[in-house]
Amino acid sequence: MSFQAMAWAMAQNLSPVDKLSLIYLADGYHPSQAPNVLNRKRLAAFCGISDEDTYGVMAALEDEGLLTMRGDQFWLCLPEHPTVSVVKEDPPAFLYVLSCDGLVKIGITKNLASRVSSIQTSNPSPVALLHHRQAPLSVVRAWERLCHDELAGHHRSGEWFAVDQRDAIALVDRMEFVDV
Repeated sequence: MSFQAMAWAMAQNLSPVDKLSLIYLADGYHPSQAPNVLNRKRLAAFCGISDEDTYGVMAALEDEGLLTMRGDQFWLCLPEHPTVSVVKEDPPAFLYVLSCDGLVKIGITKNLASRVSSIQTSNPSPVALLHHRQAPLSVVRAWERLCHDELAGHHRSGEWFAVDQRDAIALVDRMEFVDV
């Protein structure tokens, strides 16, 4: 077990399932033995989710820049182990707007198609991609934070908001490049 990895995982601001998953991964993580191999069945059992849901969780953690996946191998992107991260520059990312069951989700991802697919897989209702914008990851993270702050009064769960789809799209379109 890496105490530094556990402390880092516990300090992350994530949904409960994502945070529990990251803590599980950090508990068994050995930077000197990276890449580590993911056991999806154990992760699912520990977190109380299905094996299939682990794909969405891992995609979300990768989208947050907390780990890098290659098949079933993973590297945690720990600040004290910068060589663990395979990305040395600010990669492009997307700020997206999804709708489902009258709610709107504003989130970020590096892989738009994969993210929409993973959200649809874990959702019994149809999910529609309404809009997206691409920019460097640090900018997209700042945009997402600003959008979530502006919609805080309409928050329902996670990154889902009870707001008109046109208003969410207009909000995303108003985002400018900001200092991050």
